[in-house]
Order: sequence, then structure tokens, then C-alpha cells
Amino acid sequence: KLSFDEIYDLRTVFGKYDYSGDGQISLNEFTKVACKQTGCSLDEAEEVFKSIDINRDGYVNYTEFIAAALEARGNIDVEKLAEAFDRLDRNSTGYITEKDLRKVLGSDYTQEKIQEIMKDVDVNNDGRISYNEFLLLYKSNKTSEFKQKSRRLLKIDED
Repeated sequence: KLSFDEIYDLRTVFGKYDYSGDGQISLNEFTKVACKQTGCSLDEAEEVFKSIDINRDGYVNYTEFIAAALEARGNIDVEKLAEAFDRLDRNSTGYITEKDLRKVLGSDYTQEKIQEIMKDVDVNNDGRISYNEFLLLYKSNKTSEFKQKSRRLLKIDED
């Protein structure tokens, strides 16, 4: 099973890429870290970055990253995605709220960044992320080429 701790560990990995600490990963941050860790080319890193940046704003936020990282680790199928959603839905309301994200992301993320994540994923603008909205984010990332390249680029260092 995908545990809350595993999802929370992805926050640490996100922090490796977001070395500026602004709550989002820029193309420059992503390519520097990915190329250093894997020896990939800049073009390959940029291609993966673009496939993760779902809303095409030039940054990868935590929600986009977690969907991509889980996909890259091979942990995502419908059951695993439902487990991830349930772990993020801290109060078991059937929705991920700003409060849920605040608990998971901690004080490193400003209220503004939390609101940006909500805006990116909350398609119907009702102030909460439904499972279907969460699933849409995941499905928009799911391509075999993306899966192959991101599995390598988002690998967690063992040291």
C-alpha cells in the first residue's frame, strides 16, 4: 500500500528540485537537478519538465510533481491513486481542501502557493479538489514516453 509517509517523502524530493524554496520548481531548477542526478541531456530534462507542467505556467507545483513522481515510481494505478487521494484527504471528506494541503505541505508553503495549487487542480472552482479532479491531473500526465523518462529523472538518491 502507498502510505502517507511515502507521499510525504515525495515532499522531500520536491524540495531537492525546489532549491530556491519558493514552493514551485522552475525549468532551470529542474534541469540542473535532473541533469546532475542522472547525467541526462538538457533537452531530455526540458521535455520531461514540459510534460509535468500541466497548466503550462512554466513551473511545476507540488500537486503536478506528486502525480508525476508517483507515476514515475510505477505506483499508480487506479487503486494506488485512490489511496494517495485518501491520504491527502486528511479529514475523509471526499475532497482535498486548502487545510489538507497545508497539513501535508507544512509551513514551507505560503498561503498564496497553496491557493495556486488549488487553482491549478480545482477545475470547477468550488474550493476543493475532488477525486475526479485529482484523477484528471494524473491522466493528463500519463503517457508511456513520459513514464519512461520521468522514472529515470525523478529517481530518489539512495545516499
